[in-house]
Amino acid sequence: MFEKATFLASFDVAKHRFVTLNNDGKVAETANAGRVLGANCGSVVRAGGQIDVGILGIFEIEAAGIIRAGETVASSNGGRVKTHSDGEKAGIALSSSSSNGSLVKVLMRH
Repeated sequence: MFEKATFLASFDVAKHRFVTLNNDGKVAETANAGRVLGANCGSVVRAGGQIDVGILGIFEIEAAGIIRAGETVASSNGGRVKTHSDGEKAGIALSSSSSNGSLVKVLMRH
């Protein structure tokens, strides 16, 4: 179960990506170590389209490398998940990843 909110996308947003809220009230894929609003809950969304953003709960996010369950995670460029080393924390990994592109379950709570 999760909580979600609907926004407009500033740019194209891939599925399984972290997103951030821009100053114009629209969302985009989160930059490296950027502030994470939530996760794209649906499919690919084109710029200007409506996007359901999961803001509280467990979400599958595409990995940007090796991640171990239990680690604190953050966003890499393009809204992928990475092990937290600097910047904003996005959540806690509930599963592991051994490579780029695999999906990691992330617990997000604000």
